[in-house]
Amino acid sequence: MRYRTAAAGLLAAAALAGCTSGSPDAAPQTTATTTVTAQGPSDDHADLGTAAPAPTWDAAAELAAAMAALDTMRDYAQPDRDPQTWYELLAGHLTATAQAAYYGTDPSQVPVRTVRDATVTSPSAYLAQAQVDTDAGTYTVLLVREDGASPWRVERITPPAR
Repeated sequence: MRYRTAAAGLLAAAALAGCTSGSPDAAPQTTATTTVTAQGPSDDHADLGTAAPAPTWDAAAELAAAMAALDTMRDYAQPDRDPQTWYELLAGHLTATAQAAYYGTDPSQVPVRTVRDATVTSPSAYLAQAQVDTDAGTYTVLLVREDGASPWRVERITPPAR
């Protein structure tokens, strides 16, 4: 099919060439040629950086998740702090979504005073759930991380069921 189209184009060009005046007095014919070069997006020089390492679940990741849960709950369990200081200390442990959720919380309403220990109960490379034993019962802390180089961040702190 492609060859037929090319042959038809050549025949049309030959026929048009025969339509020119052969007279020496005729004005010279000029033709315009346009060259178009197709180019795609060029990212030859884009600095894409280095990809972060993929996370793995191992003893170090489990310990880091448990410590992040404990550290978060220790800052959470400060009902005597002024609200601004309480929030600023807690926010460093939280994801952006959790920061928005806990902003404006009155720490005097937090019943926890003592944090005892944490056990990671549903581990994965990106998501972990820890059970944190406190004087007000066992809290569930949901932790996430973006990649192997990122720290665990708390997405949610859930009090014990009453």
